Amino acid sequence: MAKKDPYGVDRDLKVLSGSSGKHSARLEGQFLGIFPSPEVFPEGESERKDERAQVITGVKDPTIRIDLKVGDVNKDPGVFSEMLRMIGLDPREGDFEVLSTLDKVLRALAKARFKNLAELRFNGELVYDHPEEEWDLRSVLGTMKKMATNMKLDEAQARIILREEGDTEAHVTVDKVHTELTHDIYLEFKGELSGEMLRRVINYLEEHLEIEELIRS
Repeated sequence: MAKKDPYGVDRDLKVLSGSSGKHSARLEGQFLGIFPSPEVFPEGESERKDERAQVITGVKDPTIRIDLKVGDVNKDPGVFSEMLRMIGLDPREGDFEVLSTLDKVLRALAKARFKNLAELRFNGELVYDHPEEEWDLRSVLGTMKKMATNMKLDEAQARIILREEGDTEAHVTVDKVHTELTHDIYLEFKGELSGEMLRRVINYLEEHLEIEELIRS
């Protein structure tokens, strides 16, 4: 049975999710401490748990999954495609730009001081491999379009390192073609991330990818 902290919140796998009229997101991880912050409510008004901010002290191996509510580029009305759709295995191509979406995710990581872009792959092809350059993320952001020249970009993957917190890594996948069982954006961290760094990433994603708050503030 999972242990609980003094605030009555399980110190186990947590799931926080939010959605808007456009996009939805899901945050999972082994939260090291998560509890509602104290608030003063007007006299006579009862406390409402869902209105209280969440204070997170840290999280181990968090993942963020984002599904963009966009149209499909190609739709095959065939019988076989319909059968795959019914079991969630029909491949669909989302109507969004991989490069600009990746750019936003990488900028969110830069806000959390992830500065070392170790690897970058476009359509499975390694286009950048420099784990030794510890301050290269922002410079690469300015040249990504050149790297994708003459490419129809369907998928991009990146590995970014945060050197100052025990070499925590972030692995990003942005994929236009997926099924209902996979996601448009998958952001996976390897290692522990402080609550402050996690909030920086999420705040940027909430604003620039138009998703609801994953952590109430």
